[in-house]
Amino acid sequence: MTASSSNPHYFVALSKSLGDAFWARARAFPDESLFRSAVSSSPVSAREWREESYASAMPKVARLSHFLQSLGVGPGTPVAILSQTRYEWILADLAIQTIGGITVSIYQSQQAADAGFVLYD
Repeated sequence: MTASSSNPHYFVALSKSLGDAFWARARAFPDESLFRSAVSSSPVSAREWREESYASAMPKVARLSHFLQSLGVGPGTPVAILSQTRYEWILADLAIQTIGGITVSIYQSQQAADAGFVLYD
């Protein structure tokens, strides 16, 4: 490992995709935090936070990738995600990009006509 490989952007610059960058960084720094998310968003109490390490995310992303491939998803296949913002979205997005798919983001707050346009287009 070189000194520059501790920089998160190092892996993105040397990778052909975000999925490849995820796997390279995960192999190099498995115990590092991939992301941190709030368990609850209650304004009354202090937020509780959960961290997901690369090591704990790798098997989840791998399982999702294999499942998507079993459904016929491959390079260039668009895959829509309809969800509120949550950590599972990140895992699904990484799984789609791992197999070369194209993530199509549809937010739950979008109007039906707008979501339909995104899906059709």
